[in-house]
Amino acid sequence: MNPRDLLIGILVPGIVAATILFFAWKLASSAARRDKSASAPAAAIAVSLGSLAGFCALFGWNYRPVESWLWMIWVFPALALLGALEARASSTFLVAALLRIAACGVAMGLVLRKLILHAGPGVDTNRLALYVGTPVIAISLWRSVFPFLSAGVGSAALWMVSTASAVMVLLAHSMKLAQIGGALAGTLGALIVACLLRPSVKGLAGALTPVAVILSCLVFLSLEYSSMGYSVWLFALVGLAPALGVLPFVKKPWMKIALIAIPIAIAVALAFRTYDTSAL
Repeated sequence: MNPRDLLIGILVPGIVAATILFFAWKLASSAARRDKSASAPAAAIAVSLGSLAGFCALFGWNYRPVESWLWMIWVFPALALLGALEARASSTFLVAALLRIAACGVAMGLVLRKLILHAGPGVDTNRLALYVGTPVIAISLWRSVFPFLSAGVGSAALWMVSTASAVMVLLAHSMKLAQIGGALAGTLGALIVACLLRPSVKGLAGALTPVAVILSCLVFLSLEYSSMGYSVWLFALVGLAPALGVLPFVKKPWMKIALIAIPIAIAVALAFRTYDTSAL
């Protein structure tokens, strides 16, 4: 990965996400910034379309891809739509749950359908349950944790989870998937700034589903198609790390962020220990 690609892959999605959030959250208005109920659908759209912009800047636009990972180009707009609808329907549990499952199913079906249907006309139900169930569980856990974090801490936690996952995918020799993870991290950098200007836990919640689904796609693609020398459970450690921020004895925001960072750093370090330079 040359420095130019790294810069483009982070800056382009960050600028797109920042532009969407700037207008949708009315960040130029001091009165709007005092309102804590920012648009959750806007966060879902910003993260998804920002990641799409980064993907296209890095790999171009191919609407009929052949390779499995290239189907991510259709995952992003699907998540923009379904993620926004899910965020809008969050007060209606059944509708939100169905939209959540639909978002996970569509994304996994697009990028991993060759593995799900590997036996011909039959469906590998075990793989299907794993691929769809994992992001659904992750979203449910995050939705039970992030309301108890401030918008600043929550957005920083999402950025740390995404950045660490991208690094770990890179350590599995999945350069292109790591670049997609970097694009996602770029959008979350913009979300951090937006949450600092307009601290809205409600608005931040809109990003949870797209982030969980995109990361799940990258992890499973890396698991199935690359040489992952470490346990996939390290990703679970990274995904569960934000829960440490709700421990009652941790009060200050910087302490919450530091505590969340500890298991994430451990997971990255353990993945790095298994890095096989012979595969370069």
